Amino acid sequence: MRFRCSAVPILLFSLALSAICAAQNLPTAPKPKSNADPSGNATGSPVEASPGNWSQLAKLTPTRSGEFFHSAAGISGDTLVVFGGNPSDANGTFAFIFVKTAAGWGNTPVAELRLPSPANASFSSFALDGDTAVAGVTASSSQSASAYVYSKPPGGWTTMKPTATLTPTDSVDGDFGFSVSVSGDAIVVGDRGYGSNAGSAYVFVKPAGGWTNMTQTAELTASDGILNDELGYSVSISGTTIAAGAPQLSSGSGKAYVFVEPATGWTNMTQTAELTVPGAADGAFLGLTISVNGDVVVAGAPSEFFPGAAYLFQKPSTGWTNMTETATLLPGDTLRGQYTGFGSPVSVGGKIVAVGAGYRGIPPNQEAGGIYVFAEPAGGWQNATSTTVVVPSDKHYFAFFSGVVSTAGNEMIGSTHEFYSRTSAAYVFGLP
Repeated sequence: MRFRCSAVPILLFSLALSAICAAQNLPTAPKPKSNADPSGNATGSPVEASPGNWSQLAKLTPTRSGEFFHSAAGISGDTLVVFGGNPSDANGTFAFIFVKTAAGWGNTPVAELRLPSPANASFSSFALDGDTAVAGVTASSSQSASAYVYSKPPGGWTTMKPTATLTPTDSVDGDFGFSVSVSGDAIVVGDRGYGSNAGSAYVFVKPAGGWTNMTQTAELTASDGILNDELGYSVSISGTTIAAGAPQLSSGSGKAYVFVEPATGWTNMTQTAELTVPGAADGAFLGLTISVNGDVVVAGAPSEFFPGAAYLFQKPSTGWTNMTETATLLPGDTLRGQYTGFGSPVSVGGKIVAVGAGYRGIPPNQEAGGIYVFAEPAGGWQNATSTTVVVPSDKHYFAFFSGVVSTAGNEMIGSTHEFYSRTSAAYVFGLP
């Protein structure tokens, strides 16, 4: 049996959407010493990498003493959310909302999102879509597992506590909330069930009267799931399609599942399709991160044992069915073949796929991080490498920079989480 990753490095490396403190959306494996020099730093030189047409639009930093940003949680339209707070804050603030104006992205948040009451919450994930934000909180000594929904008030975002609390009727393992995603009126919450079951995902559909405290509308499971598959480690929803990862961290190469909403609405069901990569090795962690947008699913495989990869699956013209990857996405610069954390997180927006690599870099900027960007070719997705890498203008060592692309594919948000110095920032990038 393989060594089971501890929670701390998993939380440290997921620096993005679809996953606060853990993944996007965002979870990862601890950094290995393989494919690197004896100090654990990648060797080689990341030459020929450039940001392409992407440019840095803004740098957002904490404005009050004691505050820090942990990760860039998500971007939707003119709104972005950054996870962070102040360890000594008595208000329970855990995230900051920024809204883009005619002058661009300002450094002052327009609102704070807070817990129902101050507590030592174990945040695992966060997602944003339009006027709805959702945070996943796994069980801790002072907090039961749940997901909190925040609905934008008619007058605009304001500092607020949850609009609604989502809970499952049958989960007792404490992992409910490990991942979350939202699209329109539907929210999906992952429950990886480590050590208890195969994992699952819960769907919540907004009632006609608006979000309110409620239990699930439907539960999604895998027909071939086994103990410690960890289905629900990552989840993503786009319209009527849900993608969920099962990375099999204890044993296996990992896999992903697609669930399509029935014509009569979401109901308890098993998968519509299973997505696999036949060549993936044991320990690939396929499905550790996942993203779906329209007809495309991207699953990250940021193994802790060898260089990572991202796999893209394109929905067939006849609909989702069991299938293998349409394309494999890999780094194209000279750090290819080194361990950079490539594959955590992953996100797809428009015709753009963004793949995080939080450990990318060489001395003196080891672990500075970066986001690899892939654009869909005119002839459709196919195996590809990329030398388009987005990094902050002030990149430096141990920043662990990574992030996600917006649904439209024209803006990107990333963040640094400098564990050793406890300083941090969020960055916004855009296309012309």
